[in-house]
Amino acid sequence: MSRIEEVNKKVARMRNLLDERDLEAVWVSEPQNIAWLTEGGYNRVDVTSPWGSFGILLTRTDKYVVAASNESYRIMNEEVFDLGFELVSYDWNEGYNDLIVENMMAGKRVGSDRNQEFAVSIAQDMTILRSQLNAREKNDYRKLANETAEILHHVLGGVRKGQTELQIAGRIAEGFISKGILPQAIFVASDERRKECKHPIPSSKKVKEIVSVSICGMRNGLVVSQTREIALRKLSEEEKKDKISVLKVDLAYFENTKPEKLSGQILQSGIDEYAIQGWPDEWKKHHQGGRTGYLGREYVATPESDDLVLCDQAFAWNPTINGFKSEETFFLDGNKPEIIGLDGEWPMIEIEYKGKKYIRPDVMIIKGE
Repeated sequence: MSRIEEVNKKVARMRNLLDERDLEAVWVSEPQNIAWLTEGGYNRVDVTSPWGSFGILLTRTDKYVVAASNESYRIMNEEVFDLGFELVSYDWNEGYNDLIVENMMAGKRVGSDRNQEFAVSIAQDMTILRSQLNAREKNDYRKLANETAEILHHVLGGVRKGQTELQIAGRIAEGFISKGILPQAIFVASDERRKECKHPIPSSKKVKEIVSVSICGMRNGLVVSQTREIALRKLSEEEKKDKISVLKVDLAYFENTKPEKLSGQILQSGIDEYAIQGWPDEWKKHHQGGRTGYLGREYVATPESDDLVLCDQAFAWNPTINGFKSEETFFLDGNKPEIIGLDGEWPMIEIEYKGKKYIRPDVMIIKGE
């Protein structure tokens, strides 16, 4: 199905929301929702901003892009070209997007994905709407994950003793940006930092023996999460055991992520596996992940959380044990889980879990070091 056809389907779903919530219009401006609604449009100028340079206003009959005149050309010709949106433009000194929409919709019942005095919140509705991926989104996701995995392989395969974590992160960022991938997060931890820093912002520390890298890369709005680890020496038997243990916890999450399961139930399966592996309290040291898609994590599972798993949703669990981590992105294709981004050139390890065999990324040993 073409981009315009998918956008029209999403517009129709948004108009169904008008009926469900008794609204006359919806105003969407959060980047994750713009990306979903436009099949990959990007509305940020400042990558740290919670909203962007344009938003979309939908009524029962019309669909508008609202933007200041200094942004309009790029938006209409690069982000939403040929998607059938009508431009509402204003001089940059005349106000801002929210004010323009408030004036346009004065006296009407409007929904917004952000907290607005003139609108009711549809934030939770948008979270559910964007959670189930269509075929086009799945194909985009596969390509993204394959490319991030290839870049990680290329960069990490070239790591040598004495390089800094910042140098490694810089090379990953260069690889991502050259492919149109926004590096939303690049975590690099070497040696003792692996065990103590759960979100290891890259430092000037020089690499000695073992490096763990975790990334969140975004393109067309979709975010892929991956972790890869390398060693500049052979692993000890204890280290090999720890790596296998964390992979088995990840497999517990993977196997239990099924339609109609609750996120808290899935987390409990991992907590149980931690205990089986001899690490009963390790899950408390770092969050374990959850659903992904148009955000790095749409939610982080807790023992009490009751988010219902649906077909075609994406997930990224990220258990850790004693400095080792396992993290892959997968989605339910229908109700069948499909891991994306398994680089065939990266060294793999076969793990048996509850009578079934799985292939997962191993620690890459850099020879010659």
